[in-house]
Amino acid sequence: MHSYWNSTELPLVSVNVQTVTDTLKNFKPIPLLLGLFLLIAYQTIDAGMTHILEMLFRSPEGTPNWVWFVALFSVVVNLIFPLMISFWLLFQFKRSHDGRKDFELLVIEHMRAWGHTLSWTFVFILPGIYKWLSFAFVPFVVLFSKKYRDGEVDALKHSAHVFRKTWWKIIPVVLVFSLVVPFFLTTSFDQYREIWNTPVGSVLLAMTDFGFLILSLTISFFVFRNSIREVNDELVF
Repeated sequence: MHSYWNSTELPLVSVNVQTVTDTLKNFKPIPLLLGLFLLIAYQTIDAGMTHILEMLFRSPEGTPNWVWFVALFSVVVNLIFPLMISFWLLFQFKRSHDGRKDFELLVIEHMRAWGHTLSWTFVFILPGIYKWLSFAFVPFVVLFSKKYRDGEVDALKHSAHVFRKTWWKIIPVVLVFSLVVPFFLTTSFDQYREIWNTPVGSVLLAMTDFGFLILSLTISFFVFRNSIREVNDELVF
């Protein structure tokens, strides 16, 4: 990856535009296609589960007891698939690959982050939101932090430490790509997510989601990369 620190920076996040653009060009076509296929599969399954749940809850014969198994499966899909897709894209940044171990660690730390976030949210909403934001760097810590790889830091605590150093940079990224963009796409184009009804529209919408996901991960990675020295850490690839 190349650095062009004198070029234009993105507003609010202090990420070099040329560096981000150069990195996006380094994504190989086959990994991108596989990632896009995984996203289409996820959105198809999620739309299907939502459709089934709506039918079950509106059934004139009453809602069957096993509807909660369908709801649980839907929750698992919405937890695992986004994590798999993000991992697959971030994995393209790495030069030394140990995919199975990396993914196992990422799942463990991601579940811990969700557990902490939910436990705080049940008590107070605002602390829960803060916890959610402070864990934004957990995937990057797991995959790229030397201190984490050496067992010197806890992933959640280290992510929170980096967040405190860079909160004014990462909050706009999280809000835009995790809330604003999904809300706009859902309210405006949600009717195209059912691939069995609108296959072309569904694929185009998935490609749009995929593009925003790549951009958000790339920007977040460079926020993490540019701030890692401030927390006395190093990157490993």
